[in-house]
Amino acid sequence: ATHQQIYRVLGRMEADGWLRATTVEQAGRPAQKVYEVADTGREVLAAWLGEPTATPPLRSDLAVKMRGAS
Repeated sequence: ATHQQIYRVLGRMEADGWLRATTVEQAGRPAQKVYEVADTGREVLAAWLGEPTATPPLRSDLAVKMRGAS
């Protein structure tokens, strides 16, 4: 992912209330945003981690070819 894509997603996550951003001024440089996971973001992450993950199919073209070749 590019920096542009990452910051676009961070902006959406902030708008959704999943993150909090604090702007930090820097001497001689542009201001920097520091992100922190909000309570809502922790809840969403915990829910996502608790969801079952789809099991990939066990069939592999290579395995089928090797089995067929034997």
